[in-house]
Amino acid sequence: MKNVACWLLLASASGCTTLGPMPAMTGSTGAVERRAGVELQAAAVPGFYLSSTTQSQPEQGGVGQLGVWLDSGELLSAPGLAVGGRMVSGGDDAAYPEPMLRYRSAIDDEERFTLGGAVFGTHASGGARSASYSATRVGGEVMANGRVTPKSHWLELHAFIGASALGLSADGRYCVGDDGTGVDCAEEGPITNLVDGEFAGVYPAGFAGLGLDFARHLGLPLHGVRLDATVAGGMMPEIRSGEQTGRALWTNIGLGITLRGGVVD
Repeated sequence: MKNVACWLLLASASGCTTLGPMPAMTGSTGAVERRAGVELQAAAVPGFYLSSTTQSQPEQGGVGQLGVWLDSGELLSAPGLAVGGRMVSGGDDAAYPEPMLRYRSAIDDEERFTLGGAVFGTHASGGARSASYSATRVGGEVMANGRVTPKSHWLELHAFIGASALGLSADGRYCVGDDGTGVDCAEEGPITNLVDGEFAGVYPAGFAGLGLDFARHLGLPLHGVRLDATVAGGMMPEIRSGEQTGRALWTNIGLGITLRGGVVD
């Protein structure tokens, strides 16, 4: 570790640098899928940016991702098992990949209620405008999903709630102002306000939301379409002048759309 998480202010009307998108959860919701198949997702997932950790009043916004899950269905003795991955994007640096693993299990005969968990982790790095970061992240989540409306071929309403924990170790370089918060580095001339450092910690989060499942039980190659809305909040590091001075609260909203397809009944 040679530098502190690199971070400048979240993107705003002033055009400040944004680095280090950190989703705090997978954004994967719903009930057990007993048919083998594929899930494709596009979403803004609750989380934070490393750049926001340097701000006294950070802007809040979800983290972009494109994800895919391969559901084993009943091909294996554990029908709730799935492997997947996502491309995490947002801000001024390049997107990065992250593998994921998920398991779900129904807890009643009608499969109205589901418990599930997932793990994820990767190494990511990026940079822009003389700022840079390198981060290793490992996380996990647990979630409960309940079908609110009767089982339907056409439309079901689900509610879910869960918690996650993100283990994060990061280092990098960024520019600071007189008060120790992050600012954009000068584009011309010598840069005299760069700082280096590092931090590590575990940062919890909680989330809840609603999902609409369309055409989920039709016995077709299309296994359904799901729309999700999530509200979430959690902790992130607070960085001043290259040093972690405490923890700060982040809150934001996530939105996602998932398309499922695969084996026909």
